[in-house]
Amino acid sequence: MPSQTHPDKMVAPGVSSVTSMPFIVSRSADKADAATRKLIRSHVMRGKKQNRLRPSKRQLQLLQKEQEQCNPAKRVGAVPVGAEELQLELICRYAAPIPRRVGSDFSFVEFADDIEPEMVVNVIKFSTFATRIIFPLLSLTRCPAASEHDRFFPIIRDAPLLHITTYTVECFIDRVLRNRAREDDNVTARLHFQRGVALLRERLLREGVGDGDKLSDETVTTVVKLASAAHFNGSGVEARRHMQGLRRMVELRGGICGFRGSGIWFEMLRCDLGIAMLNGCDPVFFGDGAPPYPEKLVLDEISPQDAAGTLQVDGELATAWRVVRRFCLLVDLATQTQRSLRQDLIGDTMAAVMYRLLRMRFDSGSVDEAVRHGLLAFVHHVFLQWQDIRLPYRSFPEAYKACIVCLLEKGDASPRLILWLLYIGAMSTWDVSAEPWLMDGLSEYAGRCRVRKWKDAHAILKEVAWLPVMDDVAARQLYQSLKT
Repeated sequence: MPSQTHPDKMVAPGVSSVTSMPFIVSRSADKADAATRKLIRSHVMRGKKQNRLRPSKRQLQLLQKEQEQCNPAKRVGAVPVGAEELQLELICRYAAPIPRRVGSDFSFVEFADDIEPEMVVNVIKFSTFATRIIFPLLSLTRCPAASEHDRFFPIIRDAPLLHITTYTVECFIDRVLRNRAREDDNVTARLHFQRGVALLRERLLREGVGDGDKLSDETVTTVVKLASAAHFNGSGVEARRHMQGLRRMVELRGGICGFRGSGIWFEMLRCDLGIAMLNGCDPVFFGDGAPPYPEKLVLDEISPQDAAGTLQVDGELATAWRVVRRFCLLVDLATQTQRSLRQDLIGDTMAAVMYRLLRMRFDSGSVDEAVRHGLLAFVHHVFLQWQDIRLPYRSFPEAYKACIVCLLEKGDASPRLILWLLYIGAMSTWDVSAEPWLMDGLSEYAGRCRVRKWKDAHAILKEVAWLPVMDDVAARQLYQSLKT
């Protein structure tokens, strides 16, 4: 410390200004002089301007190379300390990088039975788009979908349902996505089928087990899936056998009405109606009378006798037609206003109309029989048919074709009605490319109805029953092909 001092400041006595830290005491509000401020700054910056050992350019290149070899993810490696570089090879050997993912999404899910992870992945993937394929109307009308818990929890906790669900999904993937004609080609699917059937049989034959387990929702759903898979694969006899067993189970639980409003009720009726219609047999449910029509669709002052004059058909058949037509108008309104349609209204309409149509009987070759087949083809297309998938059954397509041919030979039906019957068959029942008579009939009756453009044909179709949201695109393309 210099010998000269400011009168207001002093250095503590006995302290060296060179080897010891000075104490600066200020007794006034005045700022310190320049020398004192310089002294303070020198002590603050002491040690900060010393030269540091930094890695050379070659060391940095070696460090980067070691990091790329030991850790492809380019995580932060070791930093050289001083002049020595840390051995990154040893660090990577004893401190392996943590993987970004351990196990699969189902590593901590406890399934009811052993199942391959890839099979579970297929089931999950199929469930994401299943509604759009199995029931297009639900997705088109914005119906609320079931939660993931409701869809997957019963499958996870029930072993027979787990295996049969896996089997049905594999059957669909083989037939639709892989274009395999034979079911036996998929050994894994057959093993799951055999395992699921064995577990189901063991449950049903087990002594000392109450009806609660044998008649549970999971057991009923398993039988429904078995019937649906057999129907999808073209095994009509096997599908009907499953439905007979399902009917006995439902009766033991109090009847079909006890399931109303649930997803099981919906799937049971769809399976029953589809098997009955395409196999030409009677449905197993509602043998004592069809369920009532939804009130929203029959609130009209027109009586069945008055409505019969519109199509010149039987009164009960005309009532069914009016309900179908009103349902189509309601769906069209819901899609235009982007509102959702309640699933119970869809299910009630399907059950009330189709069970009545399947049990109606008219003379062969009559207009009533042709209209009944046309309405059956239409409602099957709306409620039951999988998207762009026609099942290998010939009974109904041949009967429908025979009805139209009789009308064409007699010539006593309205040309507009025949045009509607032909369009409905093209959309739902027949492969247009394999039915040349169908294209000839469409061209002929479009001319008789003075159809000059698609708008004219569209108006005729909506007069009877038509769902634009489902069929407008395909029908327009069909109409354009008639012009070429």
